[in-house]
Amino acid sequence: MSSREPLESNAVIVPSDRPHQDKPKSAEPELVKKPKAKLEVQVLPEKFHGVWTENLSSCGPDIRDFDDTVLTVSGRELLFWESIHNLQSIVRNGPGDVSVVTAAMGEGEAWRGEFQMILSEDGDTLSIASEGSSFDRFRCSPVLMAPEKSLEDGQEE
Repeated sequence: MSSREPLESNAVIVPSDRPHQDKPKSAEPELVKKPKAKLEVQVLPEKFHGVWTENLSSCGPDIRDFDDTVLTVSGRELLFWESIHNLQSIVRNGPGDVSVVTAAMGEGEAWRGEFQMILSEDGDTLSIASEGSSFDRFRCSPVLMAPEKSLEDGQEE
């Protein structure tokens, strides 16, 4: 019985450039790993969705009124302080790592945006890289983002 390990699913057998007669009979085929395929998806994975900011003390229902670092992420849109980016292409590079191409509009202009978005393992930090720069945003808790209920809203104590 051979002690060879099974081939990995992302491996291919590449013929050797040595002539057959130079190869010992017990020689193993040479393996070259193929890069893992990237997967294009229709919507941004839900684990990226939420409200993100540079300063967690800003989190609250009125964050969009005063925090210029706010970023709201949904399945097909990135909403920054003064621009909106409609997602045109979304590619999953790996768990918690996507690249997106956007059609952006803001302050009377339109442009194409490209971002790589990497989510921390705990899901609370989003690192975004674009055009040679990068920045981090922190997830606002959904509890803090809910509007406060008042008696005027028809709620009884």
